[in-house]
Amino acid sequence: MKKSFLYFLLVLLTGITGCSKNDDPPPGAPVITHVTTSTNRVTPINNGELNQWLIIIGRNLSGTRKVEFNDLVAEYKDIYSSDTLVSVQVPRKIPGTVNNKLTLTTDHGTVTYDFPIEIPQLKNTGFEFDYAAAGSTLTILGDNFDLYGFLKEGTTVTFTGGATAQLTEATATALKLTVPNGAQAGALTVKGAAPMNTTFTTTAWYLDSRGVLMDLNAFGGWNGAAFISSGPDPVPFAGQKYFKITKAFGGGWAWDPFMSNRVPIPAEIVADKTKVSNYSLKFELYASGNGVPSPINIVFQDPGYKETWFDPSGKGQYPFTTGGKWLTMTVPMTAFDGHTFPATPIMEIMIRGDQPTNANFAITNFRIVPK
Repeated sequence: MKKSFLYFLLVLLTGITGCSKNDDPPPGAPVITHVTTSTNRVTPINNGELNQWLIIIGRNLSGTRKVEFNDLVAEYKDIYSSDTLVSVQVPRKIPGTVNNKLTLTTDHGTVTYDFPIEIPQLKNTGFEFDYAAAGSTLTILGDNFDLYGFLKEGTTVTFTGGATAQLTEATATALKLTVPNGAQAGALTVKGAAPMNTTFTTTAWYLDSRGVLMDLNAFGGWNGAAFISSGPDPVPFAGQKYFKITKAFGGGWAWDPFMSNRVPIPAEIVADKTKVSNYSLKFELYASGNGVPSPINIVFQDPGYKETWFDPSGKGQYPFTTGGKWLTMTVPMTAFDGHTFPATPIMEIMIRGDQPTNANFAITNFRIVPK
């Protein structure tokens, strides 16, 4: 009886040990097979972008402790893993060292995978308003300012003539400062904070007076004189008169310009029409109430004919208003690509569409300037 009990116990223990040996083995080293986006888990991608959510597909990925893109480590709180996938967000930073590798680490090993991350370029697109007075806010527009170290603390802005200012606000797309006394016309030099110390010169000129197309104090056009105003609504800037358009447009695609005039074109464009790519048409706009009810139709003609429909909102949203302030508008001259410009073609501007509409805006200071 005692022998039988010992035999039963041995069989039982042997059975338990055998069951353990037949379990799945512990996870092996991690393997990455491909990467997808979080919105399309079917199609593999070959590279990623800063701040992008990605899905890493493979095996043995559970318990992922660290994911690196180049030398940037993803936030641990943003890593979600299972055996076959990892969800992770690419850090929004500029890497110190670029090796174009994705590196993933679990408790059972590390795997690297060829996966470049596109590094966005610093962009500077101009000022919100080129003519901000001393003591008021000047806003520099662009993108990726934060990535390149243009922070509120430590960024210095130097005007032509040497006057300097510090930022009052900084985001990825806008740098704001108070215009100092003594600020002169011209480009600004912006130097970012340490340790990057990135520097750029603004594409736009502050108080830009280059390439002005018409003088509203001595306007010689055949449409527009009746609309010229010096205020008080809106208050003019930098002594500029403006066209005040409080007008009902009849619709039916009627040709009804509120400004017609011959204008001077940069000699480079006259000599070579492909050089329009080097220039922008700029002007200032103030819109309230009915505002700008539809895209602004801008036409160059004589000889030939070339037009564009400029959307001041950039989003197709009408009526467009400027929020109680003057704004600088920029139309790339490539909008008139292919047109042969003489030295002084006719330029006409209007609101033209199929439906009757009312407008309430001021527009002025047309100029063609280098990009």
